[in-house]
Amino acid sequence: MSTLFVVFIAGVASAATFTVTNTNATGPGSLVDAISQANASAGPHTINITASGTMSVTTPLVLTQQMTINGPVATPPVFTIDGGNATRLIQVSASAAGPMTLTGITLTHGRVDSAKGGAIDVPAGRTLNLTNCLVTANSTTGTSSADIFLSAGGAISVAGTLNVQFSFISDNSATGPGGAIYSAATATVSIAGSQLTGNQASNFAGAMYCSASVLITITNTTFFGNQSGTGGSGAIGFTDTKAVIRGCTFSGNATLGAGGAMVTNSRTGEAIGIENSTFSGNSADFAGAFYAQAGTTDLRNVTITANTAHRSGGGFNNPGHVILLRNSIVAGNTVTQSGGADCSGPVDSNGYNLIGDANGCTGLVATDITGTLAALAPLGINGGPTLTHLPFASSPAFEGGNPAGCLGLSGANLTVDQRGLSRPFGPRCDIGAVELQVAPPIVPPRHRAAHH
Repeated sequence: MSTLFVVFIAGVASAATFTVTNTNATGPGSLVDAISQANASAGPHTINITASGTMSVTTPLVLTQQMTINGPVATPPVFTIDGGNATRLIQVSASAAGPMTLTGITLTHGRVDSAKGGAIDVPAGRTLNLTNCLVTANSTTGTSSADIFLSAGGAISVAGTLNVQFSFISDNSATGPGGAIYSAATATVSIAGSQLTGNQASNFAGAMYCSASVLITITNTTFFGNQSGTGGSGAIGFTDTKAVIRGCTFSGNATLGAGGAMVTNSRTGEAIGIENSTFSGNSADFAGAFYAQAGTTDLRNVTITANTAHRSGGGFNNPGHVILLRNSIVAGNTVTQSGGADCSGPVDSNGYNLIGDANGCTGLVATDITGTLAALAPLGINGGPTLTHLPFASSPAFEGGNPAGCLGLSGANLTVDQRGLSRPFGPRCDIGAVELQVAPPIVPPRHRAAHH
């Protein structure tokens, strides 16, 4: 009994709280000093930053013991770590003793040459949590014909676990894939309530590249204005990765190759599941919204509209793999040269889809609606954390979903739409990502004329 008591006290005593009172590079009250003290003993430790301003670093801040670093409560964050485009900013140690958490901090101008992760590196088996952070203007540079992944992940390279909440990851760049994030084969990544905007990759995957990652989960997040080169995937590229995407909007992303927003390329059986999400205003050479290069892409209550491509699928292009389509809108997309305006290639329809121009695709079924306008309002603020297209009451999507319910990726019927509002709102759910919160019109009964 006494032995257990002594061990318990020792564990509590090892945790400590440190306060950062200035933006100095070293010395008492600096972040460097607080991290050094935290690394000297077992955590979990807490570092509270009361200072505001910019701290410049010339070498990475190495996190070894479990710690939480809290910036001042402010939006945007008022404490900045700046690498001067000369160094990585945060290095989670390969021998880190526990998860690391950064809250309310700006990470900017981190850079590495011929390496991954300009701002942050999370090695295999280690965990980093980012909450209410701004990760901006970080970069990786350098190319190699022998290793196209050499300079991947302009801001973050993760081989362990990365959890991102309520954060902005913007204007990062990479000469390799993943302008903002590179997720390696051993990685698990969760992104929620965040925005990835204005990131660029010279080759492919403008915002994020996932290479045989264990699991990628993205919810209530916006990918806007990301760009990639001829390799394709303006926002996200998936290779041999299982992913679940819910409540997200991909808009204004562009690539010189295929897949204005996304390329799915699973050769090993993993599926990409997307529900209650919107693809709008993306552009590509071909496959304006996404390109199903290989494997299975499962789309449920998704809206794909206003995307453009020069050829072969203003909405999506499938060269012969599996696109499962259920209760979804693919309409109002365009091609400027040739190929299907909305879709190109085979579809495995599960019914109750609205396809504006079905000339480019096969595999649709009798319950699908084709050859008609979707009647959607422009992309805008309609409630919820992301921009959406609201259907008009005159839209064929209104009350057009499966009478048995709109089945989600979980195997149960969806109870909310992309905005988090009730689904269905009426006898049947609406087709697409948004459920119009208007009751369907009541049709009066038809009375038979009286006979005299």
